[in-house]
Amino acid sequence: MFNKIGMRPLSQLYLSHYTAIIAVLELSLLGMIILISNNRHYSHRKKILCNFNLVLLLIYNVADWASVILTFVDNSDLLHLTAKAISYILPPVFCCFVIRMLRQFKCPKILLSVVVANTIFETASIFTGWCFWLGPYNLLHQGPYHFFYTFCWVVCLIYVAKALTLYSKSISLGSKFFIAYMFVFVAAGVLTQDLSDGYIRTAGLTINIAFTILILDYQIIDLETSDQTIDQKERIILTDPLTGLKSRYAYEALLKDDASPLREKQLTAFSIDINGLKHVNDTYGHAAGDILIKSAAQIIQKTFVGIPCYRTGGDEFAVVVYGSEDRGQELLEKLSKEEQRANQNLQLKVSLAAGMAFSQENPNGNMKELMIIADQRMYNDKRKYYMDPKHDRRRR
Repeated sequence: MFNKIGMRPLSQLYLSHYTAIIAVLELSLLGMIILISNNRHYSHRKKILCNFNLVLLLIYNVADWASVILTFVDNSDLLHLTAKAISYILPPVFCCFVIRMLRQFKCPKILLSVVVANTIFETASIFTGWCFWLGPYNLLHQGPYHFFYTFCWVVCLIYVAKALTLYSKSISLGSKFFIAYMFVFVAAGVLTQDLSDGYIRTAGLTINIAFTILILDYQIIDLETSDQTIDQKERIILTDPLTGLKSRYAYEALLKDDASPLREKQLTAFSIDINGLKHVNDTYGHAAGDILIKSAAQIIQKTFVGIPCYRTGGDEFAVVVYGSEDRGQELLEKLSKEEQRANQNLQLKVSLAAGMAFSQENPNGNMKELMIIADQRMYNDKRKYYMDPKHDRRRR
């Protein structure tokens, strides 16, 4: 790696390779900025934080590259030292914004103090040589107080580790191990460059790779969080909040999915209604009416175990059971028995009107048409209930 003079540790070939690597990194980071800017899943705040970090990396890469290439440029001492100072100032600043991105709040005051102190220290080193100094043949060397920069890096890495720990609570175990690996990967890259007096340029490369992967992982988790939010909202929409049965929306989706003729399908549709709910609401209040509805829902659930049950209206329910007509008849009888059993322990007695329709009664019809037949039979059953002189028709 030495030239003919035997003093410079970087050959022209090595410099060309290093320049190519930096160019590839810069183009990759610009691509990431474009992708993030066009990501509709990211909030405006997330886009700003991610892109700001990427811009910091862009500047850091240029400064780090300049501190190497200026080794071969004469009469560039001040520019050379300034580039080196920038490459030492930016990594701790970058850590602050990574923490801000991961933890979604401001950086700790201790970390901010360390970053400010390091910025002042590196700026002063341009003129004092505390952290780095320029020797013969434009070679940079570590200064007598370079350990302060190492201390600042250690503090930053500790806080980044804490932020990653909090961040990893919401991700899978495999992702946690991978993030821990990337943290060690960056620490090793920084340490290798530091111990080699900057001759082995691994710090920038490992930081770029790790942050790019972190951004991708961050995006995956953001999408997973969005999916979980959508799933949660969907569950709310599909579930009736009072009874825990499936909602009217879910019932309409069922009818829409089975809009084609039933033909050879073997299934039974049930339409169920509560008798006397209006009387309970008017006499005892809607709270008592809600209790009656929940009691009716529990009876229906115990009857149709493992089968989706729908609350389609205030006191109306629907169930679709796949199987023979005999099975449907058995469940209709079971519903009556469950109602009688429940009423033994209920203060507000439940009375259910039920109608049943089998698919082969109208094979050319669809699910909606079958439910209409079940509704008609449910209303027939309801009329029988109110034909009893004990039940006032005004108490529906």
